[in-house]
Amino acid sequence: MNEVIRAAAELQAVCVAEGWRFCFTGGLAVQRWGEPRETVDVDLTLLTGFHDEARFVSTLVERFEPRIDHAADFARVNSTHPPLARSICASSSKCALS
Repeated sequence: MNEVIRAAAELQAVCVAEGWRFCFTGGLAVQRWGEPRETVDVDLTLLTGFHDEARFVSTLVERFEPRIDHAADFARVNSTHPPLARSICASSSKCALS
């Protein structure tokens, strides 16, 4: 199992354990639904509802090491989660959880 698939499995396990509605997007989803292509990150969309995003962000920051300082503030201001640890996002600067 490669690093990206392993990272996706870890994210999926957290999402399922928390009872979250989610889907993988980006290059990983293309592996299943489109033409195979290489990807170095895991893109995830969470259906959080309005004004409940902080709960999701808190869980993700607790479970995975953020790659930037003040990750929760970044998420609040930008409505997206910043890149997580390299074990999740490899070396992509584009990686984010939406």
